Formats: sequence, C-alpha cells, structure tokens
Amino acid sequence: MLGECVRARVPVLAFDLGAQGERVPDLGVGRVVPVEDGAEGIAAALQTMLQEGRVPVVPPEAAARLPAAVVAAASLRELY
Repeated sequence: MLGECVRARVPVLAFDLGAQGERVPDLGVGRVVPVEDGAEGIAAALQTMLQEGRVPVVPPEAAARLPAAVVAAASLRELY
C-alpha cells in the first residue's frame, strides 16, 4: 500500500491511474507512468532513474498527510 511505502520513506513508481495516480504526485513521493505505457513504461522509468542516479526522495512531511494506520484500517472495516 502507498501508506506503508510513504511511512517507510520508500519512493513509489506507479501507473497514473486511480487514487495512486493522484496521491503519488500530490504527496511528492515518487513518479507515475501513463497506464497506456504499460510494463514498458515502468521499465523505462526505472532505467531512467538508474541512469540519472536519482531515486525520488520521500519528503518526511508526506507521512503526516496520511491517515494513521488504525484510522485507515477502521475505514477498510467499514467498507466491508
């Protein structure tokens, strides 16, 4: 899940689709790839990061913008 990655300060590479496609750039925690680029787009983005020698940095304040794990879990329980 995105929340776990952000809290662990692990950058995210995701498709520009749905909630992750919106939240990754909004939080500034990684990069998104157009879904129509498919797996090749993900591979190209990874290769670019390796060639540049720059992995996106997860800002420490990003985690503060996410709900606490217990709140997120309660929200999921309510859905089911």
